[in-house]
Amino acid sequence: MKLIHIADTHLGLAAFSRLDPESGMNLREKQIYENFLRAINDIINQKPGLPRPRR
Repeated sequence: MKLIHIADTHLGLAAFSRLDPESGMNLREKQIYENFLRAINDIINQKPGLPRPRR
């Protein structure tokens, strides 16, 4: 059984007033979104889940 928990992601945080030249997004916000998406893909690859309840 694998259970994965993510918290305090800071999604939407824009800091340091630097812009990514390619996207125009706040650089810190872009990094946070990229790391979040990488974490989600890693979680999907790990195939977490709980056993089904017995009836």
